Amino acid sequence: MSDEKTPRGWRLWARLILTATYLAGFAAVLSAATDVHFVQMFAAVAAMAIACCGLSLTWLVLWARRLDSRLGQFTVGSLLFLTLLVSLALSFVSWVASHLDRQIAVASGERFAVAAVISAGFAVPAIPLLVRATESVVWLAALAVRRRRDRRLRAFVGERRQS
Repeated sequence: MSDEKTPRGWRLWARLILTATYLAGFAAVLSAATDVHFVQMFAAVAAMAIACCGLSLTWLVLWARRLDSRLGQFTVGSLLFLTLLVSLALSFVSWVASHLDRQIAVASGERFAVAAVISAGFAVPAIPLLVRATESVVWLAALAVRRRRDRRLRAFVGERRQS
């Protein structure tokens, strides 16, 4: 473990709010460029971010446990996780490209390229924000389980303390 202290609750919530604000800005830009309403676009962007963060966290936990591989071995499971993440990103770009404003007089392939550039322009800077947001969610879950007033949750999970 590191010597770093446990983050405070307000900082964790601030990270989540900052990430949600960034995703809302991304959804607003895509909503302006497409014929999709902001609420639908924000739901799609948020679902994409949550799916990618959840898959990445699951992948990292399985990798850290190393139950199915030797040290330094790249497993088929890792390849499947990478393939799934790439397919999620490309399906999102394809969905955005299919909804780009029909007034843009470009071919279908160029529309896909425009959507890919817009999505990559927002997605690459969002990676550190999403990593910190995922870390915040994990810390908030750990803090919630640790609190005494959440005894019912601990009893549900099966972790009983003897007083």
